[in-house]
Amino acid sequence: VLVLAEDFMPAVKYRFSDTEFVEYIRGFQNAVVLRSAELWQISPALKLVALEHVADTVLTDGNTAESNGTAVSDCIKSLRELEQAPWDDLLEDLIVFDQVLRTDPAGAYAQMDSPTRQVYRQRVSKLAQYSDHSEVEIAQMAVALAKQSLSRPERDPRMMLRKSHVGFYLLAEGRFELYRRAEARLPLNERFQDFLRAHPDEFYPLGVEALTLFMILAVLWSVSFNSLWSTLIAVLILLIPFSQSAVEIMNFLTTWLLDPQLLPKLDFSAGVPEEYSTMVVVPTLLLNEKQVRETVQELEVRYVGNMTPNLHFALLTDLPDSAEQPREDDPLVDLCGDLVRALNKKYAKKGAGTFAMYHRHRVYNRREGVWIGWERKRGKLLDFNKLVL
Repeated sequence: VLVLAEDFMPAVKYRFSDTEFVEYIRGFQNAVVLRSAELWQISPALKLVALEHVADTVLTDGNTAESNGTAVSDCIKSLRELEQAPWDDLLEDLIVFDQVLRTDPAGAYAQMDSPTRQVYRQRVSKLAQYSDHSEVEIAQMAVALAKQSLSRPERDPRMMLRKSHVGFYLLAEGRFELYRRAEARLPLNERFQDFLRAHPDEFYPLGVEALTLFMILAVLWSVSFNSLWSTLIAVLILLIPFSQSAVEIMNFLTTWLLDPQLLPKLDFSAGVPEEYSTMVVVPTLLLNEKQVRETVQELEVRYVGNMTPNLHFALLTDLPDSAEQPREDDPLVDLCGDLVRALNKKYAKKGAGTFAMYHRHRVYNRREGVWIGWERKRGKLLDFNKLVL
């Protein structure tokens, strides 16, 4: 990379420009394909070459003749351009295997945001590092596996779509299939983390139970009890604090053993497409007139901060618990409905999303002896999902 930088900068007379840089790297990669890590090292290498040229120019002529002064000025200007260049966009277009991943049969990779695509590319580079295959070949394998999944029909169309996405083989359940095809020899810690992620139900709950049992047995071993009853009482007393301690220990071990991972995301910075229409819902209780007006106002604030078509905002409302069977109508419900209608009228010409209100009636809860919104907040979300489905 340093040799490349030492060749490029003199060729452009130490006057950096995005266009010439991209053309140069593309021409270079016709002969030698740079690895992803090498591409990300180019920026500091170019800065180093420019700085060295400044130093050499000044040392050649301590008085800095006019021609040398121009050269120094060009270098300083290039350093500023190098610092401000959109490197994420420039280098992404130059990563050869990125173009392979963009042939993702699910069509999702190209729609993802930049950090997510970078995570995918880092995974490709990691597998290439620990196998005998290049980054381009690893990317081609992931795409080939995704295409093969389309020939194996699934009952669940959503699962079939998942399996046709390259990310299924780079980050998710299909990664072991890609490991085998690439004959990847991952380091021990990577394999251990993969094992834990593949068996979360065995690792976490069983870990809590094993630690709890171990701590109880340790106490029983160190303290002798007079009878079986006293032993059982001691176990019952120790069970709750020791199980809580075991949970804390397992939480620590989980975060210590497993590296955090970025959740893959699609890029909706230019707006939400129609096929991904989304409803932002806010579960709430209607308590009094002031609270209702504030709740609707807060909904409007969320809307104004995210005005885009296909992104809608709704309130999921309940009334407070009632000891007596409630009436079906209520002034607070009418008020909230009127305020939501007013918002729709106010923003009707903005070409953005809409407002809605979904109110549900209370049902009798025998255990608590009151009329209540089923399962409260969680119940509102579940009922809304059922309505959508």
